[in-house]
Amino acid sequence: MATSDVPGHALFTAQPTKGTYRLEVDARRAASFGLSTHVTADWTFTDPAAAGRLPAIRMTPALDATGTAPADRAFTIPITADATAVTVQASYDDGAAWQRANVIRTGKGTFDAILTHPATTGFVALKVQATGGTAILTETITHAYRISP
Repeated sequence: MATSDVPGHALFTAQPTKGTYRLEVDARRAASFGLSTHVTADWTFTDPAAAGRLPAIRMTPALDATGTAPADRAFTIPITADATAVTVQASYDDGAAWQRANVIRTGKGTFDAILTHPATTGFVALKVQATGGTAILTETITHAYRISP
């Protein structure tokens, strides 16, 4: 187990033995930030040598200056990932229920997730899973962005 007071940095040692390894990151911000108030990332891998090349995800939704996307329509989120497969789920009720998004591979390491926003104002939570090599990354973002009519 490793902990760090420096955001984004931690040092840990994995023994070079067969087994299943898990690295968890849990970051919280005050509600006053409004967006990305709770982010978790969980990597599971079987090769300790892979710890230096675990999959990463970058989502680049077209949001306005306030971090808002339009409600009541389809919305595409471009994703870049060090992965061969990506799945995306969205929640419009802070994680009480999840809806699977359609994900299309657009190139090597690039994907488009297509969500259908409800007609109501609120927040979107995202749960993304990326598989690459012998590792799986599951990332959950609470209040990833807003939706508004």
